[in-house]
Amino acid sequence: MSVRVPRLSLTPAHYLIVTLILTRLAVFAGLLVGRGFHLRPFLNAAGHTYDAAWYVQIAQSGYSPSDPRIAAFFPGYPALIRLVSVPFQALASIWLQGKGLATADDQIIFPAIAFALSNLTLIGAIGILWSLYVDRLGPRATAIGLAILLACPSALFLSTGYSESPFLLTIAFSLLCAQRKRWLWAGIWGGAACLIRFQGAFLLVPLAMIWWNSRATARPGDRRLTAIGLTAFGAAAVSYHIFLWAQFGDPATYLHAQRFWSRGNSGPLGAVQALRHSVKEVATWMAAGLPDSQLDPAFREFLELAAVGLAAAVVGAGRRWLRPWEVAWIALVMLIPLATGTTLSLNRFVVVAFPAFMVLGMWFRSHPRLVVLTVGILTVVQFQQTVEFARVVLVG
Repeated sequence: MSVRVPRLSLTPAHYLIVTLILTRLAVFAGLLVGRGFHLRPFLNAAGHTYDAAWYVQIAQSGYSPSDPRIAAFFPGYPALIRLVSVPFQALASIWLQGKGLATADDQIIFPAIAFALSNLTLIGAIGILWSLYVDRLGPRATAIGLAILLACPSALFLSTGYSESPFLLTIAFSLLCAQRKRWLWAGIWGGAACLIRFQGAFLLVPLAMIWWNSRATARPGDRRLTAIGLTAFGAAAVSYHIFLWAQFGDPATYLHAQRFWSRGNSGPLGAVQALRHSVKEVATWMAAGLPDSQLDPAFREFLELAAVGLAAAVVGAGRRWLRPWEVAWIALVMLIPLATGTTLSLNRFVVVAFPAFMVLGMWFRSHPRLVVLTVGILTVVQFQQTVEFARVVLVG
C-alpha cells in the first residue's frame, strides 16, 4: 500500500518569501566571511560601516557644530535608532556601568539595532510594494520584479544599517496611500521620507501627479485631508534645514556638506563628464585589465553604469507598463544625483527606483528558468560585494 504525498503548491508570494530569505542569508554570510566569523566584527560590518557609522553616531551624540560633514545625513533614521535603543540601554545599565556601558553601546547595542531596523523595514517595504503592484501587474510579475530587486548586488545596503530600507518603506507607503486616495497618510508618510533622505522631497512630484489624475473621482472631504497631508509633508521637508540653520548657521549646510563626499554642483555637464569617465574606466578594465588595486573601483563603476543603463532601458523600452509618476520618480532618483558630477553610489540609489524592477518583472514573467538563473547569478555577486563591503571596501 503506497502513501500518496500531497503535492506542495507554491504561489508567487511564496517564491518571493524564499528569495527574501536566501538573499538576506547571502548578505549575512558575506558579512561573516568578510569579518572572519567573529560576532563583534560582524556587528560592526552589519550596522557600523560607512554611512551606518554616521547614523549610529548621530543616534548616540546628535549633530556636532564642529563637524559639518555630519549634516549630509538626515535625522529621521538616527532618531528611530535612538528611540529603539532606549529599553536596551536601560537593560544593559543593570549589568554595566561607565566605560563598559559605553563600549556596549558603541560596539553592540547601536550597531545591532541599526542592523535589525534595516532588515525589519526591508520586510515591511517588500510587503507594501507587493500591495502597490500586485493588482495591476499580477502576482507573478510583481514577485519577479521584487525578487530581482532583492537579489541585485546593491540590495546589500538594504540590510547593513543604511537608510535605504526605511526610506523605501516610507516612500512605498506614501505612494500606496496616494493610490488609494488617503491623502492625509500619503502626506504623513511622505514627510517621514523627507526626514530620512534628501530625495524624500522629490516624492512631491509623483504624489502631485497621482493627485492630479484622481481629481475626477475625489470624495467629499478629500480637499481638507489633502491640505493637512500637504502641510505635514512641507513641514517635514523644511524642518531639517531649519535645524541646520540653528545649529550651523546655514540652512543649506546639507548641500555644502556634499563636497566632503566627492560631490559638487556641476549640473548636466558634470553628469556627462562623470558618465564618460566611468565608461572609460570600465572599458579599460574589460579590454586591458587593471592592477589589483584598481579592480574594486572599476567594478563599482561598472555597477553604477549598469544602474544608469537599467533606468534608461526601462524608461525607454518599458514605458507601456509605467505610469507617468513612475517615470518621473525613476528620473528624479537617478538623474539629479548625476548632476553632482559623479556616478558614486548610483548603484545604491537604484534600489529605491523600484518601478524599474517591476518592468523587469513584466519582461521576465514568461521565462521562469531565466528568472531563477538571473536571481542566482545576482545573489552570488551580492555575496561577493558584501564580503568586500565587510572588508571596508567602498562598493556603493
